[in-house]
Amino acid sequence: MKKMKPRAYDKVPEKFVGKGPRGYLLYDIIQHRGKSSPYLNRKYQDLVRWYGTEEETQRISKQMIRRCKAGGFRFAMMRASERRNTKQRNLKL
Repeated sequence: MKKMKPRAYDKVPEKFVGKGPRGYLLYDIIQHRGKSSPYLNRKYQDLVRWYGTEEETQRISKQMIRRCKAGGFRFAMMRASERRNTKQRNLKL
């Protein structure tokens, strides 16, 4: 068991296309690791968990709260790394 690698993906059959022996199955592939894996980063998890509660001002930055009110969770997280990097670059100058 030690030497076995964990599954990289699962293939979930969606539907059968065609007729008889010439038909084929369409699969949906669910990734367990890599760029298309369904895991969320820690910042997004905290935003969803604490938004709308009494502790949101202590746990989430003001900018994230404003962006979340303007366009939702996905809009709040868009280009978050770029905003952080430009802030750090401005501090270095």
